[in-house]
Amino acid sequence: MRRIYESEALDGDNEDPFRPNEPEERAKPQASRTIPAMTLSNLLVPTRIRYRGISVAISTPKAVYGQDEPIPIEIRMRNSLPFPVSLPTTSQVVWSWAVNDIEEASHVHNSDSSESGQFPFGRGELKQFRRTWSQMFQVSEKEWEPAEAGEYCLSTQISVPDAKQRGLYDETTIRIE
Repeated sequence: MRRIYESEALDGDNEDPFRPNEPEERAKPQASRTIPAMTLSNLLVPTRIRYRGISVAISTPKAVYGQDEPIPIEIRMRNSLPFPVSLPTTSQVVWSWAVNDIEEASHVHNSDSSESGQFPFGRGELKQFRRTWSQMFQVSEKEWEPAEAGEYCLSTQISVPDAKQRGLYDETTIRIE
């Protein structure tokens, strides 16, 4: 091959389409432009399908705890869809946990953001969060009250309208003795 090119038996001409161009004048390949997968799925996949692809679960290692024993909570959220999605949320706080419907076991509301947000999930992504409830309820800025013996419902949800009906809510019951 080298002899052919050195002998100039093949000459290059930019005007004749049947003759090769000179190597330095050849068009260089350019990177293809792509749309991010998250943007594409948000444009093509209806929100109700995105809601169905996400599962939410809350669990504790035991069902019964002693008085003043910290209660570890594990929250798992999984995208079972084969593509990334993001859920539109009603606030910047994209998920929350509660004890007997009292968010984060606190009667004191810190900041209520009225701005909406997005909760992104990669394809097949599992998000795990761990919290610990100290069996205390915050009743004022500096005052905490201990939980009495009895049953308590621990719950979690993604901050979307009607999270329970959409399957983006889960709860578990524990007992304090």
